[in-house]
Amino acid sequence: MYFSIPNNRATSVTEVEHPETLPPPDYTQFGGDKKAFRRWCQNLGTAHHFLSCCEGVSAGLRVSDNNDNPIFKVHGILVDYDGKPPPDTLKYLNENRASEFQPTWLVHTFSGHCRLVWEFEKPFYPVGSKHFKAFMQQVAKAMILNAWLPGFEAGSLGDPAHYYEQGAWEAISTSKVPVAHTELWAIEAAKSVVVKDGLGAVQYKIPIERVGEEVEARFPGKWTKDFVEGVRGPAFWADDSATSGSSVVFAEGMYCFSETVGAGFYPWERIFGKAFVEQFEADKVQEILKEPLHYDGKAFWRQSDEGVWDCLGREDFAQELRLKGFSGRIGKGETSSEIDRIETAVKTTKRVSAVMPFLFYPEGKIWYEGDRYLNVSRAKPMQPAPPAAAPMDSLPDGKQHFPFLYRLLTTMFYDDTTTRKDPHLQDTGVLQLERFLAWLKYFYVNSLEQHPKPGHAIVLAGLPDKGKTFLFKTVISTLMGGQMTGSSDGSGHLVGGEQWTDRLLRTPLILIDDNLMSADPRDVTKFTARVKKYVSSPTMIYNQKYRIQAEVPWFGRIVVLCNLDAESLRVLPNMSISVRDKISLFKASASRMQFGSWEKNQKMMRQELPALARFLVDWEIPERSTSTNPRFGVEVYHHPELLDESLQSGLDGIVLELLLNMQEELRKREDPKGGEWSGTYTALHNQLSVLNERIMHDIRPRALAVCLGNLSRNSYDISSTRSRDGIRVWQVGKDLFRVLRKAEKTNESEEGEE
Repeated sequence: MYFSIPNNRATSVTEVEHPETLPPPDYTQFGGDKKAFRRWCQNLGTAHHFLSCCEGVSAGLRVSDNNDNPIFKVHGILVDYDGKPPPDTLKYLNENRASEFQPTWLVHTFSGHCRLVWEFEKPFYPVGSKHFKAFMQQVAKAMILNAWLPGFEAGSLGDPAHYYEQGAWEAISTSKVPVAHTELWAIEAAKSVVVKDGLGAVQYKIPIERVGEEVEARFPGKWTKDFVEGVRGPAFWADDSATSGSSVVFAEGMYCFSETVGAGFYPWERIFGKAFVEQFEADKVQEILKEPLHYDGKAFWRQSDEGVWDCLGREDFAQELRLKGFSGRIGKGETSSEIDRIETAVKTTKRVSAVMPFLFYPEGKIWYEGDRYLNVSRAKPMQPAPPAAAPMDSLPDGKQHFPFLYRLLTTMFYDDTTTRKDPHLQDTGVLQLERFLAWLKYFYVNSLEQHPKPGHAIVLAGLPDKGKTFLFKTVISTLMGGQMTGSSDGSGHLVGGEQWTDRLLRTPLILIDDNLMSADPRDVTKFTARVKKYVSSPTMIYNQKYRIQAEVPWFGRIVVLCNLDAESLRVLPNMSISVRDKISLFKASASRMQFGSWEKNQKMMRQELPALARFLVDWEIPERSTSTNPRFGVEVYHHPELLDESLQSGLDGIVLELLLNMQEELRKREDPKGGEWSGTYTALHNQLSVLNERIMHDIRPRALAVCLGNLSRNSYDISSTRSRDGIRVWQVGKDLFRVLRKAEKTNESEEGEE
């Protein structure tokens, strides 16, 4: 069957049974002028025959590639060869067959070239133009079309809307391409195009076993073979399905090439109805909703296999869904695609107010102060070793279970292998280590149980190369959350006022190194104020570029590491009365530990750390180190030397030195009061200015009054009273350190009793 239009611009089609019976064209009228011939072909007044083997859905109209009249079935193929044909072309074709199937017709064209025509035993029913092109590719490959004559023209072969000028027809054979072959090529084309390109409006796959069960339940006995992909059988859903092998099973539906049933692709929804398919769509959506996935109002957050929360924009998330087999196409009669419905489900059921790190809180979505948040913190305390046969309830047990870390801890605060001449120093070291372990246990155990609590900031001062940085940046950081995320330098924020806090909030330890922090007294004052704030109220403003700002709880610890030289000790926080219960001061011993290579230290540390963690779980904090104030859990520790150094740091320390110099001068003058002084702060400012004019030039009277108040609160022998007329009068005792010395003696007697 052939279909003819009178010229290349016509749209009406007539059927032609035998083209060889048509009147032969008269090419002499063009005198070999190709342009004249082409104009004639395009002229609406031309009444000729331009032929095609393709039939449209509307048989009376030409096939159109813009879906006005899509292709319906194909009765054969017309193949153009633009090369010079060999002499006696018919004889050549009979003697040089390139494939099994011989052409039915040889057509001689106006240009002197040739065209070959193969007719099909039965028509081929394509599912759209893409399937048609894929089918033609199968035909060209199977029939080796490029080997029959020179100049094979593949472009027009894949165009169902192309009509060929009639030419002069010459019979070659009466054979036709068998239906078994055309059906095979149609199936192969469908595998690569029909499902892949969604021509059947397929949006999701259904388990083929479940489809087979539904076929037997609804159409009992009509399918007698195994229901698996690629198997051919009857069109079981149609009344007229007696012909076996008229359809093929695909994962997404049935491809049918029966003219009786109606050739085309039949998705499962078309066969079984929408309700059957929607249950599987709902199951697949539920699979997505079970994944660690959340939406914060701007982006989607998905947890990777490594436990990292990745931020995905809408396009990235849609791409992820497409890779999982979901479709973004909106089906006929619908208002949303499958991807749209999944996105809506995620936004509805997985919505969070914000995405922020909540240190030591449960992973994923959490409730905090009545709202939903996604916790993206990755810091998790190391799991302790399994309980030992005998509980590790005293530090000496560590010699057996974690010898490397035991030596590190003991030599950090005292040396238990050396007999000390001064027992008081040994007692001080033992108490230091006890308080430090109490601080560490309270920090570790509560965080491990995901009930984090606030704790003291600590200062550790010691000689260089003592192992202070290794202890915190490697050992404790790894114990509390992994070495890569366990600590961060906080000088930029705590001293410099840097606004971005995302990095700090993700880490359990904020470290301040004396080499990284300014020694300016004003910076130390700012630092002390911020430490006081974060210890008193363990929250921090979460501030990250392009993200929401909000207050987040932070139950990490602030640690200051410094050397013992005067310049390094200037970074000590100002230990005023209001700060003293929030910061512990530890001084490392003079003994040194022999470390190995970096690799060896790391290996021993990681091997022993679970045992140290088990010790912290089993060990009971002694009563003397348990705080009566439940706010921070354990008692603070203030090494006397560091406390004295901190009290004398900054402007307060400068004023203290000036007062001592003033008293020395008064004693030299044989002052009857022995250096004791009384008067207003302005009178004191004048007195000190006489003795130290250059220094007092930079200290305002009001600043002097503030320093006097600080020194008084810090237990120096300075006090004030109000005169009858309401003026504050300051008294400077002749021994400024009298009260401090008295307190030290009291502490010594208490330690002796212990």
